[in-house]
Amino acid sequence: MAIKKGNKRAQSNLNLKQQEGLKYLKTKYRKSESKILAIGLEMLLEQEQAGLLIPKLYKR
Repeated sequence: MAIKKGNKRAQSNLNLKQQEGLKYLKTKYRKSESKILAIGLEMLLEQEQAGLLIPKLYKR
């Protein structure tokens, strides 16, 4: 999926557990929600490049 040049934001819906977790991390690390999500994406990409399997991505 390509990202538009002018718009790098993506709409996402989080369930209640994810919202609470994000709020906790935001408070703990004093980072914005978007920064925490960006860090999570970077970590996921690094794991994928290292050849680690991520089971939740394969569940349907």
